[in-house]
Amino acid sequence: MRFELEPHHRDTPDDTLLADLRHVAVETKSSSVTIDQYNERGQYHATTLTRRFGSWFKALDLAGLSRTRNLNIPNEELFENLTLQL
Repeated sequence: MRFELEPHHRDTPDDTLLADLRHVAVETKSSSVTIDQYNERGQYHATTLTRRFGSWFKALDLAGLSRTRNLNIPNEELFENLTLQL
């Protein structure tokens, strides 16, 4: 059995990582990509992107994709959404 070192992607350019993220969005025919979808179809691991760009949402923003969910929504916006549902 021959030992082979897994390649690290430390020197992968940001554009290459973001292009791979956009590629997964095209494959899934979606305007956004979840971490699980990326881990299943992406060339890298989602952790690589979150460490490089600071968060998954920042990676999505930089790739020009929609966020998979919204955090820190103002109360006014939440109440407005509730009234629209009634």
